[in-house]
Amino acid sequence: MSRNLLLSPPRPCVSGLILALALGTGIAPAASLDVTVSQDTYIRIDAGGGTSPQNSDADNEVLVGQNFAVDQLRPLLGFDVSQLTDDVANLGGGDFGSLTINSATLTLYERRGRSFEGTGSLNVRSYDFDFIDLSSTWADPDGDGSPATGDTTAGGTLGALLANAVLGWDATADNDNSSLPLDVNALSTAIENAATPGTLNLILQSPTYSSFGSITSDRSANTARHASLSIDYSVNSVDPTFGLSVASPDADLAFPAVYQTGGNQTRTLLYEVTSGSGTGTVTVDSISVLPAPDSSGAFTLGTINPAVGSTLGDGDTLSIEVIANGSTAGSFSGTLVIDTTTVGTAPADGYDTEVPLSSTIYAVGQRFGTNPYMDVSLAGWDGGATSVTPGIAPGSAGMARIKGVMDPEAGAPDALAQSTTIPDGSSDFQVTAFFTPTSVASFADYTGNAADGSFQDRTFQWVLFADDAAAPNPGFGDAEAGSTLINLAYLPDGNATSGTPDFHVFDGVSCIPLGIGAIDGSVDNGASAGDGALDPTSDPLDVINVYRLTVTGSGFGTPGASYEINVEKVSGADSFSSGTATGLTAFHGVNGTTSTPAGHAFITSDLSASSNANGGFATSFWVDDASFFNGTAPDPLLSVLAVPTDAQAFLPDTTASATFTVRNDGATASIDLDSVTFGDPTFSVVSPSLPATLNPGATAVVEIACDLSSATTGVPLSTSIGLTTTPASSPDGFDWTCTLIDPSQLLANGDFETGDLSGWTGTGFSIESTTPITGVHSATSTGLGDFGQTFGDLTISNGSLSFDFRIDSAGTDRSLHFRLNPPGGGDLLTGRVTSAGELQFFNGVGWEGPDGWQTTGITGIATGVNYNLTLDFHGVGTAAASYDVHLVGGAINTSLTGFDQFHGNALLLELGGLQFRRTDAGRGTYTVDNVVVDLNLNPDLEISVESVSGGPGSFTLNWTTVPASQACRVMLSTDGMQTFQEIASGITGGTYTATGSDAPAGKAFYRIETE
Repeated sequence: MSRNLLLSPPRPCVSGLILALALGTGIAPAASLDVTVSQDTYIRIDAGGGTSPQNSDADNEVLVGQNFAVDQLRPLLGFDVSQLTDDVANLGGGDFGSLTINSATLTLYERRGRSFEGTGSLNVRSYDFDFIDLSSTWADPDGDGSPATGDTTAGGTLGALLANAVLGWDATADNDNSSLPLDVNALSTAIENAATPGTLNLILQSPTYSSFGSITSDRSANTARHASLSIDYSVNSVDPTFGLSVASPDADLAFPAVYQTGGNQTRTLLYEVTSGSGTGTVTVDSISVLPAPDSSGAFTLGTINPAVGSTLGDGDTLSIEVIANGSTAGSFSGTLVIDTTTVGTAPADGYDTEVPLSSTIYAVGQRFGTNPYMDVSLAGWDGGATSVTPGIAPGSAGMARIKGVMDPEAGAPDALAQSTTIPDGSSDFQVTAFFTPTSVASFADYTGNAADGSFQDRTFQWVLFADDAAAPNPGFGDAEAGSTLINLAYLPDGNATSGTPDFHVFDGVSCIPLGIGAIDGSVDNGASAGDGALDPTSDPLDVINVYRLTVTGSGFGTPGASYEINVEKVSGADSFSSGTATGLTAFHGVNGTTSTPAGHAFITSDLSASSNANGGFATSFWVDDASFFNGTAPDPLLSVLAVPTDAQAFLPDTTASATFTVRNDGATASIDLDSVTFGDPTFSVVSPSLPATLNPGATAVVEIACDLSSATTGVPLSTSIGLTTTPASSPDGFDWTCTLIDPSQLLANGDFETGDLSGWTGTGFSIESTTPITGVHSATSTGLGDFGQTFGDLTISNGSLSFDFRIDSAGTDRSLHFRLNPPGGGDLLTGRVTSAGELQFFNGVGWEGPDGWQTTGITGIATGVNYNLTLDFHGVGTAAASYDVHLVGGAINTSLTGFDQFHGNALLLELGGLQFRRTDAGRGTYTVDNVVVDLNLNPDLEISVESVSGGPGSFTLNWTTVPASQACRVMLSTDGMQTFQEIASGITGGTYTATGSDAPAGKAFYRIETE
């Protein structure tokens, strides 16, 4: 039994004459479709880098061919073929197998004489995407506004070839035309598979023309010379037909979203049978919902009329009622399945139908939006605000600064907005946020003027809007104001000169004081614009008062719409305690009685002629933990402020751990964290002891761990984590991933002995097998680029980087150039060998200036000599971060200890990768080999090689350990560090003399390891 997926109902019959004739013969007579182009444009790679639309071409033309290079100009043509698809729907029962295209031609008309020369070929291809003629470009051919969506192929995705022709148009304007026969089979397929039913889009190209041709566009006033399409076709008549009736109460089974649990919803589909012969019938064999309703009873069948088993003839209908259960929140999907048997010319199972089911019910108290806590970044928020640390909410690690006048960072004014992640339509809602404005005492330090109420100067502003398109990003102008429901601002001088400081709402005409009262706000750095962060632990001049805003709306979209605003102090010395304004019905641009919220934003960018008509100043302010709730926020409410970061354990340690913070965001009630649940028994809670009670506003840091003793190194182990509480709060769950790392095997193919660059990415390097440093293969910087490996996100403390290198040509400025990177790019450490042979490291100051590159004092690094450079890191992630430098080779055998020149922040705990670089052709070339990154992550155990002395037959090694009593083993490599063998163990005291075969002539490498 076959099934057809019904996505939309068939079009109603619009060709009654053809239907009447078809009934006697079973085949409709030949029909013809003659249409002119409905839209056209062309795209070109040489206009604005491929980003400029061409629909405004003043010559009313579309160009095809080449300008500076072959096939750079491609027309897009769109035609309306709904007459043909309607006939397929109404006569052929929607089956394109009933369609026969007898012939088809595309006629193109010359516009400006451009001489097609008659030597190159023109291809006509299907374009299987919709396109917008006003915005299509080479980079974004479908014109949907993003090269990353829709048609993602620059220059347009070339579909099936419909025609190929050689045109011989001359250089005279408006005198030539050509009719191109189209491949009827390919054309039928293109129409059937069109992005929008009833349309045919074409793309033209010429891969061989040495010039370009000009085709008349639909912008030309001479409509007789617009491109035209003619199709001669016939459609086999199907009897009977069965499809959704034009009288159907509903068009589909996509139930509208509901914003509270409660009563059930119903939708009804009405199907109709037509039989021109009067003998065709459709029997309803069964009707069911798949998958079977789950435990919540998401979908059930209601009334079916007539009953299953009935046979329907001409004019009969079938009504199917489907019920969506409204008692349980969630998003549900399923399929309505209709099994039938047909008697007539239609296939017996031709009307078996599947209709998608969907229903979404939002629970009261459900939090909408993404990333409300903003601890790590502002992902999910638009508008350009700046992420700063720490946050101001209890337990918060980060927040947003909405930049205003004279902010210390460029980019003001801006906004912090969410729209598309907040479902539209919630009649009852609540918005909560922690915030603090710039203190009125600091206002003049930013603006040069005292706050003035006659200008409606403001230090905080929040808006609620009714249309996603009105989200400030970052500007808030008249268009955004026109869709704004609530516009709330704190005016530190009131709404008139020497006015009363207060929170105000704008009613479309003026700012209305709410009587909530005056607040002090916060002081950043005592004066001026500060540094943008609020952290008295690092800046004692910062003075912080934290407030919590709560806006509660009810009945939006109904005549009774109103809201209340509450502000309460959370912390700080401000004498303000709290204030509330209730029963508010002041709306800005659109009325809450007719509209519901679509999103909200915090702004300093109000340029509206209504709400900022006098051009008042807006200073920076800070926002943290901003949430939008359907209905009101639960009380108590357990929130997970930041999910734990992925963790690693480094052998020999096999336990990975991390922490996350939870907070009770309820207003009055306490909550118990009863348990943390894992999907894998290797995960566990370390602390605190559970259950743990959190009072309103209280936080708890939860430490979790993973036992990786049975894990495979390098293979991540993940689990889903959930939290249970009393009373039940249903905080969002999250995933956590841990990985066991062998710290001596971070790099793949570090010796290049695979004979290729597998494991490495980038450009500019190739395999060197003629004069390798050791073994058979090395890697050499023959070209330009970056070449390296990424490690993921490794937490480091101590460890080492070691590699062999040879300068092949000194070049100018530098030869060897390497970097260690934190995760996601950037720089932790950057080193180079200058063209004069000096080893230097960059300290992050003034890239090419005299204060940036710091010398190690190691000079005389010569070309053609093999060296080994080893960096031993200590205390990375602490203020005492440093590294030891060991360079051995040729006449050099030098060690430096305690070097502390880092490119980036040495307090970073993450190592993301290693790069070797050659980015300028004037710089020297070099070869590298035997690259090893070895992390020793025990911060309490350190080892540092101090010196190597002696010669063949007797080498004395000296080292220090912390603690000094730490036993060590001595390892020897005679094959360029490809392999190491133990030559001594249990050595304490920090010295060992290798003799005999353990002190060979030639190249030997020693490694000291802790036991």
